[in-house]
Amino acid sequence: MERYFLIIFLIFLNFDGFHGFNNSISVRLVERGSVILECNDSATKGNKWFLDDRVIFANELQLNFVSGVNLVKNYSLSISDVTINHQGLYRCDRNYTRVVSYNVTIEVIPELTLSFDEHTFSEPRSEYDYLIKAGEPLRVKCMAVGSRPPASLTWIVNGEDVDPSDAHNVLYKPNKERINTTDSESTLHLLPAGTHVNISCQIKEIELVSQNLTINFILFESSDKSGNLH
Repeated sequence: MERYFLIIFLIFLNFDGFHGFNNSISVRLVERGSVILECNDSATKGNKWFLDDRVIFANELQLNFVSGVNLVKNYSLSISDVTINHQGLYRCDRNYTRVVSYNVTIEVIPELTLSFDEHTFSEPRSEYDYLIKAGEPLRVKCMAVGSRPPASLTWIVNGEDVDPSDAHNVLYKPNKERINTTDSESTLHLLPAGTHVNISCQIKEIELVSQNLTINFILFESSDKSGNLH
């Protein structure tokens, strides 16, 4: 699965006074990304960095170790090799007065797969071509494995959005290997008509990434030609 190393959304809001998550700068990152949270203060005396309710730096002394988090120029905070553990509210104070705060959320990009019969496709290609016998029902399953937040899966058939009520067995369940992530699953049942049908599954609800997988099913009458064209 393609990795996304540095994608940052900064939404600047009014931040006069500290009120928890309100009036903070919102920062969205994906795993393995990096960011610098600026404090805009060259002096270190009387300065503190908080992560939620923990003091992680007091002046230049590190009080609570957080992997990948370090002080840099102007008392800014560098976060590298981002993981879910870096999510939280970061606050820079000077002499008990807040200078700035950041609400950092971490998104985990899932692995997307399309499968039917015994065939599974997961490589990030624009389209797969596959021969199938005309007149037979088609059952295609789409999965997004290990997502945060949970990925919403949508179907597109021949360029048209499929009504969500036509998708079956829509499931959301915790991923067993990666904590705080979710596996999403959706199954589409279809009786193809014509000479071909183009089916795509797309990820939604994750703002920092757009993913889709597409299979172009080519219908034929003879039963001895089925198979992948590529």
